[in-house]
Formats: sequence, structure tokens, C-alpha cells
Amino acid sequence: MSERKRIFLSEEDTIPEDYSAKKEIHRLRCLTYKEIDESIHNYPIRVCYSLMDLGDNKDDDLTPTEYHFLQSEFSTKEIQSYFKIMRDFTKYTLSSLLEHATEYHLYPNHNWSTELRNAFNNRFKTKNKSIVKDQDPMIYHFALYQEKDTWANEATGQKSPRIFFIVGAGGIIYPIFFDPYHKLNPMKPN
Repeated sequence: MSERKRIFLSEEDTIPEDYSAKKEIHRLRCLTYKEIDESIHNYPIRVCYSLMDLGDNKDDDLTPTEYHFLQSEFSTKEIQSYFKIMRDFTKYTLSSLLEHATEYHLYPNHNWSTELRNAFNNRFKTKNKSIVKDQDPMIYHFALYQEKDTWANEATGQKSPRIFFIVGAGGIIYPIFFDPYHKLNPMKPN
């Protein structure tokens, strides 16, 4: 019986044989759960920005979404929070970071919302035609900040910004989306 697999970024897929001659350097491939487990538990987090949505496709052939990092909603407060959190993240392996999950409002997205699935599929539809529809990558999100007792509301400008990232082999995380109003994985007040 073959080992179950899940779509997951592979670092070896991001390093082409001839870097100068090959434009398409990133693709998703299936890794075994053993490889995923090794990445999560054994490697300190490193950050790779090559899949980040910057709102255009001038430098890659990935499709931009409304959740790109260059949107005007990305304020100075959020930029500063982002880099502080990323600096903190690199002190951990992903498994040790998950022990501090509540501190960073860090969660895996096991149950993808329609909005998240659409954004992901739109972002990667041109380059990664091999994505199997019933397999999802390991994707997480964390809060840049959370206002107490307040829900995100785009109409009023009340934010609850989240960063979504894919987990890759070798402890690499790939930030992909900036969601200022918590629309990709919404929470509703009770």
C-alpha cells in the first residue's frame, strides 16, 4: 500500500538546474506525510517570498488576487507587525511555533472557506496545473493584530488582518496572501 500524500511545496523544486535559463522555478508536488513531518519538526523556519502575491504578474506567471501585499490596506502598523512576527517565527521550528499558536493567533486551515479556495486556485491556476482538486497544501494563517471584542468589518474599516502562508519542505514558509478584513477564513460573532 502506498503512503498517503498531500500537496506541499518542495524546496528542491524551487532550485532549478540552470537558474538563469529557467523562469518557472516553483511548482507544487506531492510529498509524503513523513517528509511533511520532518519539515515541521526538524528544521528552523525560513521564509521564502517567491510565491507572495504582489498584485501583478510581471515577475512570475502566477495570477494576482485581491489579497496581494501591495494593496493600499497594508498600513505601516501592519508592515511593522509583520516583520516583528516573522523575526519571531524564525526562532522556532513550525512544531515549536505551534506551541505558541494562541500568542500569534496561528492556525492551520483544515476546512477551507470558498473564498480561500478560490483565491488559492486563482493564484496558482496558470503555473500549477498539476494540483489535484481533492488535495490541499499545508496552509496556515496568523494575525498581525486582533482588536479585543471587535470583528472585522470592511464597510466600517475595522480590520483584523491575517497573513496566509504555505508550509514547504526544509522548514520554509511561503507567505502568499494578505487578508486585512479576515475574509479568507472568516469568523462570525456569536
